[in-house]
Amino acid sequence: MALVKCRECGNEMSTTAAACPKCGAVAPKQTSPLTKVIAVLLPVAILLIYFDVGSRKNEASIPAPALVSRPAVPTAHLELYSKTVPSLTVDGKRITPGITHDEFLSRFGFERIGQETKADPMLPGSLLLFARYRGAKQQFLIEWRRERDPGPYVITAIRVPSS
Repeated sequence: MALVKCRECGNEMSTTAAACPKCGAVAPKQTSPLTKVIAVLLPVAILLIYFDVGSRKNEASIPAPALVSRPAVPTAHLELYSKTVPSLTVDGKRITPGITHDEFLSRFGFERIGQETKADPMLPGSLLLFARYRGAKQQFLIEWRRERDPGPYVITAIRVPSS
């Protein structure tokens, strides 16, 4: 039991007293340590959640191939597209290795009909993306590689069905 001064008259009174014995002023309720901790941590938690959700919203708006939900390319499809070609002309448009994903999207309007992303066994830390596309008369598969994350996907191989 400690003594504190009354807010009204300045007389010393017990911390457990409900009112000042001299003037009768009601003693203020003490705030528990738990309430003080919650009062500090709650706004911090709200800010952290707000900024984390905001950063995820921005990530989801990036048109990167890995963030676009597409049907997977089953391994059987990779075996079907076993013939690798140095370049390919589809619907009058020539596709060559070295083109970035952004350039591919801006120059070509092919429909993507499936994709699969895998870790590159030849280059640790890089990703491989196998994406099937459909032109007016032809389907083909492009092997994309991203050497660092974040970084652009670049065409490394073009595959067509073996005939």
